Amino acid sequence: LAFLTLFALGPPGWGRRYFGPGQGRGRSSGIPVVAPGVWLARGEESREALRAAGRTDVMARKAWEYRTAESYRVNSYSKPSLTMQTLEGLVGDETMTRILRTYARRYRFAHPTTEDFIATVNEVTGQDWRWFFDETFFSSNLCDYAITAENKEAPSLEGFAEKDGRLGWNGPGESPAHIRRARSGGGPWESEVTVKRLGEVRLPVEVLVEFADGATKTEAWDGRERWVRYRYQGAAKVVRATVDPEGKIALDVKPANNAWMDETGPARRAGTKWAGRFLFWLQNLLELHLLLG
Repeated sequence: LAFLTLFALGPPGWGRRYFGPGQGRGRSSGIPVVAPGVWLARGEESREALRAAGRTDVMARKAWEYRTAESYRVNSYSKPSLTMQTLEGLVGDETMTRILRTYARRYRFAHPTTEDFIATVNEVTGQDWRWFFDETFFSSNLCDYAITAENKEAPSLEGFAEKDGRLGWNGPGESPAHIRRARSGGGPWESEVTVKRLGEVRLPVEVLVEFADGATKTEAWDGRERWVRYRYQGAAKVVRATVDPEGKIALDVKPANNAWMDETGPARRAGTKWAGRFLFWLQNLLELHLLLG
């Protein structure tokens, strides 16, 4: 049904309803506000609920033991779906299909437990995934990764240095008594990419680094520490850096901080575009108030 809906209507778009009840039968009433061209990725609607109430309770507990009704909804629907989507991203689509097929056929006339599902995952993958369920099923922690980058012109050496097997002066002017470093004109560059784990959930992630000359480099981080830093030096600077570029970690509650882009070119144009659109609607709102007044 979900596939047919996606095929017929396209991907869901961002929208909010104002001046109406947030829950219950009337939640579809009110004034709708939509953002043209802003499409929601798979699991995005569930992620919002997890971000709001995910810390209230551990997911793996009896339904009547949840503290609030919102916690029940999150831990019965939103978080389980995002957890399964994350597991699919880590093991791969084909392996996830085999896991679910094995689990469904084996326990179709039984009353399986959480431990039965974990045992099935370990059996099909041939690995111990207990650590994953400790971070998700048996935890109320949230997952949030963020990334930043910085480019600096690489300093060039000025002073006495070895060249062609001989010690000589490297740099213009009179030789000073000490070696000093001065910036070069336009490169090479020294770049630093820092990935931070802002949440408590520890999951392995990939980091994609893109350079101005079109080259790319993919790093793998286990996410155990609070942060990791990658350093690069070359003729081209870093123009974009992304943590979890393929969107495998659906449990990340704030994907907006998963990418960094150099504040030139497309990044600056995008900011100008959305700022212009916001000011356009703000102007219309003020003119409406003036007309009604």
